[in-house]
Amino acid sequence: RMQDSMYGSSEEPEDDDAPSDTPTLDAAASAVASAVDDATGKTAEDLRAEILSLAAVTSRGQFASPAQQTRMMNLVASIESYNPTAAPVDTPHIDGIWELVYTSAKLFKTNPLLIAAATPLLEVGTVKQTIYIDGGELTTEVEVRAFPQITGTVSTTARVTPVSPER
Repeated sequence: RMQDSMYGSSEEPEDDDAPSDTPTLDAAASAVASAVDDATGKTAEDLRAEILSLAAVTSRGQFASPAQQTRMMNLVASIESYNPTAAPVDTPHIDGIWELVYTSAKLFKTNPLLIAAATPLLEVGTVKQTIYIDGGELTTEVEVRAFPQITGTVSTTARVTPVSPER
């Protein structure tokens, strides 16, 4: 969903010549993705790539140094300035399945069922959140692996209420 919300719909116009498996951007989304920030000289796509790269080398933030944490917060603040939506919570773009690429919190502290993630015996795989604002529901699914033979998913559901149009 990160791509959908950042770049707009991936549906193709009927008169488009692009192959069916190539997402296309509407004019507004394309302008946002390619707009250049005067202060940094970077596009939203440049920032997105840097966020994903930093998230990967820090294991989703779990091993981020203080300098890397600060860098990530600055990148996130910069990319947020490209969002053309004044009230992101009030749009249908927030609803859907999101993959966690970075967190400043230790994963095992976000869910008591993941306390084993604090040990080298458990590896945390994909972390996804399903957001349904109108229904007031947030579901988190965490894939976990312990040794090659033991795998599973820890799933939690919580009530969620926006506190403002931005959060």
